[in-house]
Amino acid sequence: MLDIAVPDPPDDEPESYPSESVQKLLKPSSVGAFAPEKPNIWWVRDRPSEIYMTMITKEMVNETGGQHGFWTTFSTNPKSANYDPANFNRLSRWLESQGIEAPPQVPVGSRRLGTRFKNWHK
Repeated sequence: MLDIAVPDPPDDEPESYPSESVQKLLKPSSVGAFAPEKPNIWWVRDRPSEIYMTMITKEMVNETGGQHGFWTTFSTNPKSANYDPANFNRLSRWLESQGIEAPPQVPVGSRRLGTRFKNWHK
């Protein structure tokens, strides 16, 4: 059983939430809030350095008309292309405000590639 809040989908929406594609990626250690047609904010206890925001909606598609919705990752790892500690903290605070377990917040560092690693080895 996942430790997530999953509201019932609307009567006119037959798709399950979280979507099947997201369910395949969730682990028993996944924590978050899921709702149809709204951003789903979640994280995995095994990876507390990342928070995910996903949304499944038929109106948002890729360039070929498939893969409904979007997925973005906010990471605290300066070596990651998804490094965004300020938004990671914002989502962590939001999870806490909803009464949902959240990963710990981190110091906010520069996202500029040229300055990310100056203090990395200190």
